[in-house]
Amino acid sequence: MEGPPEHDAQLRYWRANVRLIGLLMSAGFIVTFVLIYFARSLARFEIFGLPLPFFLAARGAIAVYVLIVIVYAWRMHVHDRRLARDRESVR
Repeated sequence: MEGPPEHDAQLRYWRANVRLIGLLMSAGFIVTFVLIYFARSLARFEIFGLPLPFFLAARGAIAVYVLIVIVYAWRMHVHDRRLARDRESVR
C-alpha cells in the first residue's frame, strides 16, 4: 500500500540525505583513520617535497573536511529544491 505522494517525496528526500551522510562520513573516516593507520607504508610518497602522511595531517585532511562540508551543503540544496518541486506538484 502506497502512502500519499507528499510522504513518498519526503521519504526519498530522507533516504538521499542518509545516503549522502553515510558517503561523506566514510570519506572522513578514510582520511582520519585509514590513511593514518597506513602512514608508515605511505611515507615513501611525497607531495610538494613532504612525506604524504605529514602532508595529509597538516593540510590535506583539513581540506578534505572543508570539501565534505561544501559537498554536503551543495547536495542538500539540490535535494531541498527537488523536495519543494515535488511538494508543489502534489498540490
